[in-house]
Amino acid sequence: MKKIPGWLPTAATVLAVSVSSQMLLPAATAENAPVLTVDQDLNNTAVQKTLHISGTASNASEVNYVCVNIGGQSFWTNATLDSTVSPADGFSAGETVKYSLDLDVSALAAGKYTVNVAARGKDDTLTQQAFVVDMNEVKAPDPQLSFDRDLEGTNAYGTLSLSGTASNASGVDYVCANIDGQANWQNAILDTAVTPADGFSDGETAKYSLKLDLSALSAGEHTINVAARGKDETLVQKSFTIHVMGTEPQLSLDKGLDGANAYGGITISGEASHISGVQYVCINTDGQNNWKNATLEKKDTPAEGFLAGDTVQYSLNLDISSLAPGDHTLEVASRGNDETVVTKFFTIHVVNTAPQLSVDKNWNGANVHGTLSLSGVASNVSGLDYVCVNTD
Repeated sequence: MKKIPGWLPTAATVLAVSVSSQMLLPAATAENAPVLTVDQDLNNTAVQKTLHISGTASNASEVNYVCVNIGGQSFWTNATLDSTVSPADGFSAGETVKYSLDLDVSALAAGKYTVNVAARGKDDTLTQQAFVVDMNEVKAPDPQLSFDRDLEGTNAYGTLSLSGTASNASGVDYVCANIDGQANWQNAILDTAVTPADGFSDGETAKYSLKLDLSALSAGEHTINVAARGKDETLVQKSFTIHVMGTEPQLSLDKGLDGANAYGGITISGEASHISGVQYVCINTDGQNNWKNATLEKKDTPAEGFLAGDTVQYSLNLDISSLAPGDHTLEVASRGNDETVVTKFFTIHVVNTAPQLSVDKNWNGANVHGTLSLSGVASNVSGLDYVCVNTD
């Protein structure tokens, strides 16, 4: 808080101070006597942590500053002024300001305090208002711990990704997790550069994340315990149960594409299965950061060892027209909701020969009765899947 030297009135000016009245100066006779207004009715207002004060001040000599004092202390805090407001009645442009201040009162004990608001003109004229506010004891909010997603009863394999937020009025010291109550606590990574949870201040909420290794666990039910500890050593804990499955993620291709010749585009399809469900399947070329997401469709019948919803059919028509002729490596990756990943690689041979189709006889405009016999030659560097005909 900034001290305002010389804020007191001169000897020629006498102020009558009474906390029960809004205006502390004697009534002015001049039409353009200094004016101070307060937007809020602060008398007997209950306050916690921050006292917000705003209003307008007008002075024919222009306003030098508006400041606030609480509890009769010797220091005053300057308010922010905005002179781009319309002047009050009887004043000219630039003689009225809008002021605002958020006064930190968190260090004050509970009780009643007198709040003084003063506006000083550039001619040293001064006007004040005083209010009595009631400071309530600030009760620190209870520590909080939350998860980004509901993991109770989830199927898991290999790795379990935990994330969420922890809040503590003293600040978060750490967040950790263990399995089945063993002394195997693992610390999560914390990020405090987040928006605080409701009721908490900056720095009192942390985002946490942890990849919990499940590889040594037997198949079946296991309890995960998560604990968040504050810097004041207060602790909040939550637990949930997961079902560890002995089935590894699976990824298959519908047809053998390894070594196939290709031109223009290639269709890649197959099945992906994860016990946590499939988050996405994507494909890239030659290890570049050019991943393309495949279209997913859940299969009614899951792969063996998986539950309903764990298996999807994926498909992608991959444009390879920009690839140079020759061998290229394609990678297919499937990611589960538990962040487990399974990949497959295969090589295709890109050629610059376009597919061809010819008809032995020109039937264009021919008159036909009964049966039309069609024949010709079809060529495709990837091999022929089928040739078909339709009418109209």
